[in-house]
Amino acid sequence: MGRCVRLMAGLALLGALVSPAPATDQDTFVKLIAKVAPSLGIGLQFKPRVACGCPDPSGNQIARVLTQGGGVVSCLVPGFDAAGALDATSFCETYVVLGH
Repeated sequence: MGRCVRLMAGLALLGALVSPAPATDQDTFVKLIAKVAPSLGIGLQFKPRVACGCPDPSGNQIARVLTQGGGVVSCLVPGFDAAGALDATSFCETYVVLGH
């Protein structure tokens, strides 16, 4: 019986050492932003999550997607080449979220 108790205590200690630290409030916030407004860095895959709209001069909304970079969440209009790959972007800072 003593050997079994020592084995269980050893496994419990190992589990405590390997367990990840609890997430901070900031970690939770950063994960949320990354989920709904992914970063568009060079070489990263285009994975839009949430649609947004930027008003044009006539007041119409132009469909775009939320993205973030440098701590700023923006509404991005993607441009695509003839093959359908992302090749150009423009941003607006005043926008409305269209859905999630």
